[in-house]
Amino acid sequence: MNSKYAKILYLPHHQSNSRKHMSLEERAAQFSPFAALTGYDDQIEDTNRFREDRIELSETDLEELNHAIHVLLTRVKEQPEVEIVYYDTEAEKYITKSGKIKHVYEVERVLVFKDMTKVSFNLIIQIKIRDN
Repeated sequence: MNSKYAKILYLPHHQSNSRKHMSLEERAAQFSPFAALTGYDDQIEDTNRFREDRIELSETDLEELNHAIHVLLTRVKEQPEVEIVYYDTEAEKYITKSGKIKHVYEVERVLVFKDMTKVSFNLIIQIKIRDN
């Protein structure tokens, strides 16, 4: 071998006297935090999440819903027990919630449960008022 590196090619590997030798696992760990596709796993998980399309209510359903809201407005002092089905915009699915109504804000178009859960009239597709 007549290379200019022939003299150093077979020399023993240099070991530092001032630093501890790093294992292969420790060396590999230096590079593991690097993620070329930041957020990719979150996007895949979000894509696989179940979503429900919002239901468009018929005129008859809207009239029944408005009637139920009107009844709630007249009975709000009694804190009636209700069961509603509404669309959760964050989870993108329909949720059924039961509980006592604390307030009905007609102008803001919001129902407030006793546990302070607020639900917009626009998200509700069904209201059942339970007689106490």
